[in-house]
Amino acid sequence: MAQRNSLLEMIKISAAKIIKENASPIWSVYVIVNISRKEIYYGISKDPVRRIIESHAAHKTKTIAHWAFESDEHEEEVLHEGFDKYKASKVAHLYEKIPVKGYNVLQTAGN
Repeated sequence: MAQRNSLLEMIKISAAKIIKENASPIWSVYVIVNISRKEIYYGISKDPVRRIIESHAAHKTKTIAHWAFESDEHEEEVLHEGFDKYKASKVAHLYEKIPVKGYNVLQTAGN
């Protein structure tokens, strides 16, 4: 009986952790402006700086895989912090609808 209770307790803790990671306000909305190519990319991440370095600069993101992070002039900035994943995604897609004269706003994947 004690073993069963400890197993159930472990399951509860694991479930709470999964819910917290996906529903808690830890998501950020960020922007990368590629000045050389006149393109703008909006993204969401729990850790935007790491995402930019590890995923985008390594050409793992299809939308911006053609960017040359090593030689293109680019700037990045975190626009918002503290959203849940759903709201962060909605905000990023709202930004995509804002025209920026002289720049192509790239459409990201997702909802």
